[in-house]
Amino acid sequence: MRAVTPWNATRFALKHAVAAAIVIAGMMVCAAVAFVVGVVMISARDGDVTTLPSTILFGLLAAVASVVLVLMPITSATELLCQRARLHLWWQIPLSLALLAAVGAGLAVVSMTSGAPLATAVRVASIASASLVVPLAVYWWALQSTDWALRTSGDFASRMSPSRFGALSTRPELISRGRPVAVRAHFLVRDHVCFTSGSDPALVIVGDVVDGGIRGGMRVFANLNSTELSATIVSVDPVDPGGSGSHVGLLLTLNAYEQEQWKAAAVKGQVVKIA
Repeated sequence: MRAVTPWNATRFALKHAVAAAIVIAGMMVCAAVAFVVGVVMISARDGDVTTLPSTILFGLLAAVASVVLVLMPITSATELLCQRARLHLWWQIPLSLALLAAVGAGLAVVSMTSGAPLATAVRVASIASASLVVPLAVYWWALQSTDWALRTSGDFASRMSPSRFGALSTRPELISRGRPVAVRAHFLVRDHVCFTSGSDPALVIVGDVVDGGIRGGMRVFANLNSTELSATIVSVDPVDPGGSGSHVGLLLTLNAYEQEQWKAAAVKGQVVKIA
């Protein structure tokens, strides 16, 4: 799941603000156009447009209520579900429609508990849900388009000036086998020690924990030229008993070939990633 950072929170607020503005403006325009068309088509009104302001106000209130109570919660929930389940972006579309149907079902239940007949409650809920399909599609499209623009501009700024805009980058810090991996800690290498544990070669990377927490069972990642190296940490042992808890040794059990690779990669000053 994506980490919560100030830029992620700002991007979330901006993209929803843009999507809400587009949908609200569109629904107001549709309300005004529908009113004018009604005036023209129904001669009994004799061209009366005195209720146009109230019609637009009603459209504004309906649009704001739809965005705040339905569209924003649905799109936020589907985005969170897809992030946690690591589903593709397009899965948000059927999930959003399913949640909209659930909202319609809830509206029907509320109507029936208020005394409305079953047929009337289902009809009203169906009409309300169907009328929100197009606004939901527009809201989702505006959301993704704005998010893409913000992510692209943030990544571009971080590449142009990493020291000033590095926090705007949304690129994963670590990708292993084509998939993003959440980095839990960073470790500054000071030295390494090789020995044999039974018949298996082993290596201890000695250094300091820069940030995060490290424990046995986690994996350490490094790069040797263009080759990605990863190994399981067997144990984490303090180097100076009674001293700083951040100065530790990471025990790795490797084969002979892997040990040679890690000896070349785990050099003084190298920062490796722990996941």
